Amino acid sequence: MADCCRTSYKSSPDIGVYAALSASTDTTITTGETFYAMAGTFTNTPMSGFELIAGPYIQLTGRSGYYEIDWHASVSGDSNSMEVHIGMAKNDETLTIAGEGTVGTFLKTSGEVQGFSGTRVVWLEPGDTIQIQVTADDDGDVVTVKHFTTTISRFF
Repeated sequence: MADCCRTSYKSSPDIGVYAALSASTDTTITTGETFYAMAGTFTNTPMSGFELIAGPYIQLTGRSGYYEIDWHASVSGDSNSMEVHIGMAKNDETLTIAGEGTVGTFLKTSGEVQGFSGTRVVWLEPGDTIQIQVTADDDGDVVTVKHFTTTISRFF
């Protein structure tokens, strides 16, 4: 099994992307528990086999296969008792973990900063898009993403 995975990886070692949020950013959740594209500007280096397109989306231009999306974030909110979730959408459909939802954290007080992370493996075809999304539980909540990094790389 390990030889299979190593061989597959070696045949496409140059496909992947690293993205990092350039500065802290606010996303207003107009309708609670609805996912919105995470606001902000990202650096996207290195990037190979992917491209950025309007939306904002990251689009696969390389080979089909399983890809691992790994992300890390620190967030705060503008109100007390706020639940924040970060998700990834494939072709505008929010990906869940085993059908059970997305990774989230509870912010007890306004301005409290919590760090959390997630990993997801997904099958991608050329032309498929990935979008970073955020939501909170109440209408009008403002989620401040202090730090965010993600990598998308061939899994096997």
